[in-house]
Amino acid sequence: MKPIYFPILLALALTACESSQSETPAADASAKHQLHRLNKSDLRIETQDGLHHFRVYMVTTADEMRLGLMHVSELPKDAGMLFAYGRNRQASMWMKNTLRPLDILFIKRDGTIANIHKNASPLSLDSRPSDGLVFAALEINGGLADKLGISPGDRISHTIFK
Repeated sequence: MKPIYFPILLALALTACESSQSETPAADASAKHQLHRLNKSDLRIETQDGLHHFRVYMVTTADEMRLGLMHVSELPKDAGMLFAYGRNRQASMWMKNTLRPLDILFIKRDGTIANIHKNASPLSLDSRPSDGLVFAALEINGGLADKLGISPGDRISHTIFK
């Protein structure tokens, strides 16, 4: 009986390996497709050191916010994702299925940065909350806030802020 079952088990094991190896490229391709569907806009952060320009993906719906930057393996250094809540609210982010470290900036209605969670660990389910009510959140590459001198109290200019 062993000789009959062994080839079947081997074939199943090889199929499972091929399937698990192809999940990452497929997920990445799906994530890139998802990003191309989103509107992009210009955003500017004013710090003590000067102005920093970004091209951001806008997310406004619950489905877009749930996906965020999940499965995205590459993000240009001047890119980000702006979560526009449409109202003031207590916000919290996690890094489920997010493949790269991110800096998460929570932003008040007037465009002032309320707080920053720096280098949020990829694939983590830890909650990263805003300090009080915020109108939006911005995700950028991890470490960029420190590199550019971005701090709470700095101002963000974008069409959603008054």
